[in-house]
Formats: sequence, C-alpha cells, structure tokens
Amino acid sequence: MRRLAVVLLIIILGLLSFYSYQKHLRQRKEAIATQAPLQRNVYMITASGLRADHLSSYMYQPIQTPAIDFLAYDGVRFTNAYTPSTESLTAHLSILTGIYPFHEPLKKTTEYLLDLGERSLPKDLLTLPDILTSKGYRTAAFLADPELRFPAFFGGVFHQFYTGDEILYPWQTAYSTATACKLAREWIRNNRAIPHFLLLNFHEPTFPFEPPAPYNRQYAKYPYDGEIAGVDEQVGLFVDLLKELGLFQRSIIVLTAPYGETLGDQSRYAYPNNPVLHVPLLITAPGLLPRHENYDAQVSLIDLVPTILELLELTIDAPKDGLPLFGEDKQQISREFVLGTMPFARLLGFPAEYFVRTGEFLYVNGAEEKVIPHHSVPVSEAGIAEKIKKGREILKKEGISSVSRSETEVETEPTLLLEKVIELARQKRPEIGLDLLQVFAEQLPQSAYKETLAGMLSSACGDQEGALVALRKAVQLAPTPRPNPFLARSALAAGHPEEAWEAMKRYKRAAPYLSYDVRSTYGIALYQLNRNEEALLEFDTVLRQNPRYSEAYLYRGKIWKKLGRFAEAEKDWKMAIEVSWNHVAAYRELASLFETHGQPADALPYLRQLLRFEPQNYEAMLQLAMLHQKAGNQAEARKLSQQVILYSDSEELKSRAKQIISSF
Repeated sequence: MRRLAVVLLIIILGLLSFYSYQKHLRQRKEAIATQAPLQRNVYMITASGLRADHLSSYMYQPIQTPAIDFLAYDGVRFTNAYTPSTESLTAHLSILTGIYPFHEPLKKTTEYLLDLGERSLPKDLLTLPDILTSKGYRTAAFLADPELRFPAFFGGVFHQFYTGDEILYPWQTAYSTATACKLAREWIRNNRAIPHFLLLNFHEPTFPFEPPAPYNRQYAKYPYDGEIAGVDEQVGLFVDLLKELGLFQRSIIVLTAPYGETLGDQSRYAYPNNPVLHVPLLITAPGLLPRHENYDAQVSLIDLVPTILELLELTIDAPKDGLPLFGEDKQQISREFVLGTMPFARLLGFPAEYFVRTGEFLYVNGAEEKVIPHHSVPVSEAGIAEKIKKGREILKKEGISSVSRSETEVETEPTLLLEKVIELARQKRPEIGLDLLQVFAEQLPQSAYKETLAGMLSSACGDQEGALVALRKAVQLAPTPRPNPFLARSALAAGHPEEAWEAMKRYKRAAPYLSYDVRSTYGIALYQLNRNEEALLEFDTVLRQNPRYSEAYLYRGKIWKKLGRFAEAEKDWKMAIEVSWNHVAAYRELASLFETHGQPADALPYLRQLLRFEPQNYEAMLQLAMLHQKAGNQAEARKLSQQVILYSDSEELKSRAKQIISSF
C-alpha cells in the first residue's frame, strides 16, 4: 500500500507540474501576442561617387565586392535606381525627405544652405530623422563628404551628428572611410538597447582616387575600383557588427549613392548624364523583404522615405513626391519617369539644370536643352523635337517652365572651371587652383560662392589678407549670413580678432542654431580678445555638442594655461591628441608645457611626434636639440643642430644651433 501511495503521489505531482507548465506557456504566448512588435533599427549607408556599373553585384567583372554582394543577396537589388541630383547635398536632402529638390520646402532649404535664398531655414521641412525621433528613435549622422558640411542644419535634424573633428577647408574630407565606419560602429554599440536611425556617409570613391592599403597596390592601375574595394571592406565590418550584436534580423539597411563619379573629362556639374545619375540601391529587411531579389523597374531615391515608413508600418501625414517601392505582396513599383535638378549653376548666376529620365531618353533643360537617347540608334530631328516637347510638358506639370533661349546663351565652361579649381584644392595644390580662378575671373559673374572659394584658397596658400578681401566681398554679396564664419576665421588668422567678433555677432543674430564649428570660431575670437571666462563657456558648449572636436580642447587648454591651471591644460591637450592623433598644435603645447615646468624627459616624445608630422619645423628641431643638450645627449643634439644649420632659412635659428655645437 505504501508503495502504491508513493506512485500515486508522483503521478499527481507530475500532472500538477505539467498543468502549471502548460498554463505558463499559454500566458507567455498571450503576452507575446499582445506585446508591441520590436521597432526595427534603420541604417542608411551612402557612398558619394559610387557607380552601380562598378559593383560585382551589378555584373562588373574587374572587381569583387563581397560585402555589398552579400547585402544584395540578403535583400532586394534595384538595377534601375536614379538620383534626383548629382550634387551630394541636394541628393541627400531628397533622400531624407522624399521630396524633389525643386519642390517646396526643399528648394528653400537648398537655397538657404547655398546662400541663394531667404535668411532662415523653412520650418515646415519634415525629414526622416524628425519622424523617427517622434516615434522614440535615437538618431545620428556621420558625414565624411565635404558637400555635407552643414552642422547648423544637420544639428537641428539629428540627435548627434559628426561632420569633422577639426576645422577644415570646404574641399577637405572630414573622415576616411575607415574612420567614419569606426565612429558609426562605436555609436551603435552605445545605442543598441534603444531603437535608432543611423546615416553613414563615405566620401569615397571620389576624385582624387587614393585607395587605402592594400587596395592601393591591388588596384594600382584602377584606383577608382580600389576605393570601392575599401568601401566594401568597411560595409562588411558594419554589417558584421549588426550580426554580432543581434541587430541584423530586426533592421532595415539601405545602401546607395547620391551620385556616380565621372571617370572621364566630363563634369558631373556641367550637365546630367546616365552614368552619373544611375546609382546602386540595395534594401535589406530580414523577415519583411524577399532575399536575393532583383527589381528592374525604374525608381528614384526620393522613394526611400515612404518605403522605410511603410516597412516600419508608420503613417505620416506629410507632403511627399516619393512612392513606396513595394506594393502588395512586396511587388515592385515602377516610375514612368524620374525627375531631378542640379542647382550648382545658380551659384554662378546661371539657370539651374533640370532633367527628366524616361524609359527611352534623358531630357535636360538648363544652360543647354538636349535629349540623350538610352541607345546608340540615331534619332531623327523630328524624334528629338517630339522628346523635347514631352520633357517640357512633364516639367511644366511640376511647375517648371522651359528656360528661355536668351537665358541659355551662356557657356557651360564656368562650371567645369570651378570643378577643376576644387579638384586642384583636393590634390593639395590650392595655389594653382587660385591662379586658375584669378586668370578666368572675368568669365565668372560676381557671386558669394566664387568669392568664398577664392577666400578659402587664399587662406590655404597663407595669404590671409587676400582671403579677407575676398570674404568681405562674399559677405556683401550673400543674401544669407553664412559667409560670416568664414570671414571670422580669416580675420583671426590675420590677427584681427575685433573683425572676427563683429562677423560672428552678425551671424549669431540671424542664425537659428549655432553649431559646434561656429561656436568654436566665436570662442577663439573671445580668447584672442582676452575674454577668457566667456570663451570657456563657449568651448564647454562646443564639447557638449561634439565631444570629439579637437580644436575646442586645444583652445580650452590654452585658456587653462593662461589661468595657471596647468593640470587642466595638460588634460585637454592630451584629449586633442586622442581625438586627432596628428594634432600638431597640441603636441607643441604639451612639449612647451613640460619644458617650462622642468620636465624635459616628458617633453621629448611630444617634440619627436611634432617633427614626425612637420619634418621641416626647424624651430621644433632646435628645441629638441636643446633638450638633448640639457640631458647630456651630445651626439643627438649635434645631429639636430647640424640639420638646422644646413636646411633652415632663419639666420637666428642657425646662430642658436651653432651655439649649441660650440658648447660641447
């Protein structure tokens, strides 16, 4: 009996446990069913200059792009996607809003940013980051392309934004592809627990083509492809991180380009053409979109915002030109025609270019009116006239009248000229670019853009007074206050802090938002005017906006030194080097600080690094020789002193070097 009772007790306990487990499963399933679905993260990767016809996933044979190929395999590849502009800023604005660049309020935004329009940004511009922020997303942008260096705009759109860690000329790249991707990956690690949207922009592959190692050797004869290989490697690292963190399966990943780089003598600014307009477009959304699918329909990048919102199941009442790329059952949507514009010519006082791309031809309306068939079969004059008429009608429906012939009687060479000037500046030959700009000055009408470019080129050549003359003209010609920070920078470099301060006051009165680069300029003006407490407040604000801005660390350290707070100065200068490892001024300040405080051994490594970056800095070389002299290292002191005597142009430095040698 006792054994039977034990068996019955075990059976009863087992049944109770089973019932309890089943009840727990039912409750868990009900909780999951009523729980809101996980919000998908959105990642948008743009590579300026990336052509679709140079990717292996688009059947290009000379290069392998495995990371991009795998991304295409995991989602949908669009074989006929086109940009609404071949200018990076204009294209990105359309990508982020779903609006054609010639429609309000995007037109006003572009004109303001390019100094062609009203004195403030339109308030009714709704962007994808704005929409996602309202839904609880955290947003960030890492922008390497110089054409996107508008911190005051992007700062009002994204929670965090990075357009460079130091002051740069308008043609200089903010980040290498590897650096931009590294910063973006760090941000994702820090924000993986909350829904987020990230825009990651690479400024490759663009001219001049300088692939990173080892692709500079593998593609020595094809450097454009080498830069693409470098981009592909970073895309692979980015996607691998998403998979490592378990984010890939609940993400939407878009890879595209604002334009395709020109590889011949033709300018992407001169007029649109199919190779420049045709861009790659890949969309991956595991569980939402099919895998390894090719969509051949003609689509536009303005379709990205409505597509992402549809995939997220978000309904927003906002004006948009774009259409969701996937209909019912994720079938492809096709556009009869794609529209776009290129406002660059307006910077020079010429009409903007507009284009219409149909399935048969590309129609361009601007400085020149032309039709480019998509095939090599000759088209009769009557056929061309018919296509021109159709293109005009399409533009007219969008509110764009055909440009009159009197307005089009201008040469397109000015755009080519300015592009060549910018190319020379990117090649670190600003003096040749400035000469070219001055020689052909009469062919270019007076414009704020031209004068700003001339001022920046003069500044890069070391002619600060010449820069001031050009930038003062730019301020007078510009309908918006945007050139004032450029003028302030040159005034500071020329030793005119009062003028810089006045320029910044004008800008502050008109600007709705002060970005970290502008605040830093204002802080430097205050520092040079010995208004140290006010300057400290500005630099504190700068570093809250962008904790990586090395210039703010440099000048805040200088203020600490003025105030006798040497520990804080040392800390800030070391932070400047941590953010920007080649920060010459920070190395110089640290070496001087340690030398002044009787710590020559601590100063030595900073002087060595300084000479590594500036091998012809003979003053630093002599300073290093003197430290070696004090330390009793005669051989090294003699060697450095002899280099100063042989190569320096300064008689004073030579004399001091001879004194060091004679003291042995």
